[in-house]
Amino acid sequence: MLHEPHNLRAKFLDGTIETGKILHPSPQSCGFLTGEFMDVYDQRILRSIQEVADLTHAELAERVHLSPSQCARRLDRLRAAGYIERTVAILNRERLGLDVLAHVLISLQAHEGAQNDAFRRFINDAPEVLESYMQSGDADLLMKVAVRDLEALAEFIDRLIKVSGGLAALRSYIVLRSIKTVSA
Repeated sequence: MLHEPHNLRAKFLDGTIETGKILHPSPQSCGFLTGEFMDVYDQRILRSIQEVADLTHAELAERVHLSPSQCARRLDRLRAAGYIERTVAILNRERLGLDVLAHVLISLQAHEGAQNDAFRRFINDAPEVLESYMQSGDADLLMKVAVRDLEALAEFIDRLIKVSGGLAALRSYIVLRSIKTVSA
């Protein structure tokens, strides 16, 4: 890290320090006022582990241009600060025989306690549901569903309608091709 001899903090705050002279690129991008610092190396680490989560510290060090021990310390700090929520394995759904991926939009008929609780339990327990979001707009819920074929999707939708006690609307959209998927 390069330091200028006088008034480094003032130059940092007003943005006159050039990128690369210190580790913290700007007060806006690193949470300067909150005391949380995320520099370009932290960003490289996060990007790298988002692509390949099981990199060794040595492999990570090569990617981000730091020592393995620095990478380990930074990873620990990023985890402790909550930037890394968890590390998971992303399974190949086609290899598992789940050839149909669909987005299902649902508008509920009623928004009442017991019926909604049963519906939420069904969604949480259904292995077909990869993701589910309550949202604003025309539909109440958006679900990402993976099944083996269209017949399995129809069976899932039948179970969904039954447990809900009836829906105001349901629309399903079959994914033809993934263009971009990231985990954050």
